Amino acid sequence: MDWSVRQRFVTFPSRREGRLARSMDIYPGISMDPLVRLGKPCLSGTRLDVATVVGALGSGESYEEVQDALGITRDQVLTALKYAAHTAAHLPPAVQKTR
Repeated sequence: MDWSVRQRFVTFPSRREGRLARSMDIYPGISMDPLVRLGKPCLSGTRLDVATVVGALGSGESYEEVQDALGITRDQVLTALKYAAHTAAHLPPAVQKTR
């Protein structure tokens, strides 16, 4: 693996299991790894990105349907929603006001 390309994403000085540690917890229960789902925020310990969970809820699926379809717990569904709300509250709008 060419780490010179991967280092532009996340670099840690510590080593885990003989390789450069690259996973980073960005919110309680949410982590990012440039080699998992192209670095998208995922539920910690899974390869399931937050957008998939929020998108399923946004399309009208119930908590139970999302849990069953994705094989996650209700707490993980709520964690994804909390992270999405946190992100939405702290990012500037994508569209600027026009005068």
